[in-house]
Amino acid sequence: MSIYHSVEPQNLKDNYTEYDQVSFDLSLDEGRAYLLNSIRLEGELQVYEGSAKITTQNVKMDCKIGAHSLFESLSVETNAGLIEHIADYPRVVKQRADATLCRNDMFNSKYVSELRSGDDEITANVLRGFKTLVGSNVTSESFSPDFSLVPDICLNNALGDPLLSAGKVGSLRLTVTLNRVFNALFGAVTSNTSYQVKDFRVCFTSLPSPSNVPSSTPS
Repeated sequence: MSIYHSVEPQNLKDNYTEYDQVSFDLSLDEGRAYLLNSIRLEGELQVYEGSAKITTQNVKMDCKIGAHSLFESLSVETNAGLIEHIADYPRVVKQRADATLCRNDMFNSKYVSELRSGDDEITANVLRGFKTLVGSNVTSESFSPDFSLVPDICLNNALGDPLLSAGKVGSLRLTVTLNRVFNALFGAVTSNTSYQVKDFRVCFTSLPSPSNVPSSTPS
C-alpha cells in the first residue's frame, strides 16, 4: 500500500529566511520504493516590514513563479553522491512557465497551491495574508499564506517506471538555499523587508518495491 511521508529539515528551527541552507533526508525501510513525481516542498510564508507583518504594503512575487521564487538553488544527492544541482532556480521555473503555460493556466489549483496566479497584483494580496469571519465580524488576526509546491527537479520529472527502489539508491537528500529578499520579492521592498518560512517540510509518497509486491497470478 502507499504511505505518505512528511520530513522535517535536518537543521530544524522555528523559521528560515534568506541565505539559509536547508537539507532534508528522505529514507525508506527495506522493500519500499520512492514514488517519483510525488515530492513536494511545503510551508507557511510570512512577509515582514521591520518586526510587523505586512498589511497594506504592495509587496509582490512574480505571478508565474510563486513560492518557487523563495529558493535560489536546489540539489539532489544519493549515497553515491550529487546527481543534480540547479542554480538560479526561479529563472528555470519562469522560463518553463513562459514556454508552456498561459495566464489562465495559473488559476488551476495545481498552481494556486504554489502561490502562482494570473497577475502580480494578486500575489500582493496573497502575501498580506487573510482574515476570517466569525459571524458578521472580521477577526483581527491575520493568517499567512501556506504553499505546497512541486520542485522542478529530476525526481519530479520521471518518465516510464515511477518507482525508485530504496534498495538501489538508499537515502536521498534534497538541499535548498533560500533566496535573498530582493530576488524573491519586488514592489514596495525596502531594506527592512524580510520573509520567513515556517513549518518547512518535504512530503512524498512511497510504495512497495516491485519485487516485494505479491503476484496476482495463482501459482
